[in-house]
Amino acid sequence: MIKLGLVGHPIKHSLSPALHEGFMAEHEVRGSYTLLERANLDRSEFRALFFEDRFHGVNITIPYKTVALTWVDEIDPYAEAIGAINTVVIENGRLVGYNTDVDGIRKSLNLLGTPQPALVFGTGGASKAAAFVLKQMGFRTRLLDAEPNPIIIPSQREKLPIINGGSTVHLLVGPSFPGIIYRYLWPF
Repeated sequence: MIKLGLVGHPIKHSLSPALHEGFMAEHEVRGSYTLLERANLDRSEFRALFFEDRFHGVNITIPYKTVALTWVDEIDPYAEAIGAINTVVIENGRLVGYNTDVDGIRKSLNLLGTPQPALVFGTGGASKAAAFVLKQMGFRTRLLDAEPNPIIIPSQREKLPIINGGSTVHLLVGPSFPGIIYRYLWPF
């Protein structure tokens, strides 16, 4: 039986258990998916989920996507490039961190064809993944966040500007739904 969960705070509103357990039932996989609401989590408590509580994998959400990079033994290239992980699995006794947002975002953007101006809401882990993919694919990208300072995606070594007015955006990408792309016209 596979034991999975979601670590973060706040997460009681999450649909992840229903989605993952539905997938497992449909594909006849015996397993569970548990919400692991943790307002304050440190490295040792996180690692205990795998080595004491016997979880096989966990998804990670706010506020741990960045700090969890320091809690794992190995990081996949996307996670390292973006500076955030959203999935950790145990492989051969080692914790490996992945950023699976990249693949979902890229698949959604591939449906659009020609790169267009894009606006990403937020500057958290999923937003960093969205900005990373958008820039890789040639989309002119801006970020909208409450913080006025630009963020830096480690692999791109450039500051992504926060809204500065004057042009039209055709895509809005939000951190709560990174795989879903909305077509809009929006000045930014």
